[in-house]
This record gives sequence, C-alpha cells and structure tokens, in this order.
Amino acid sequence: LGALYDLIHPLFHIFANTMRNCESKGEIAVDISIS
Repeated sequence: LGALYDLIHPLFHIFANTMRNCESKGEIAVDISIS
C-alpha cells in the first residue's frame, strides 16, 4: 500500500496544481515541479 501511495501521491499533486492553475488562469497549465 505504501508503494501505491508513492505512485498516486505525485499524480494527485500534479492534478491538484492543474485544477488550481485552471481556476486561477482559466486555462490548463500543468506544474510538474515536484520537490
């Protein structure tokens, strides 16, 4: 389950950033900078 979380978490982070950027800018902008 830990490995699955490590796989899903970055994708969810990108998805959340995409939704946030889409709401703020009105366009789809994917932020792939995961630190």
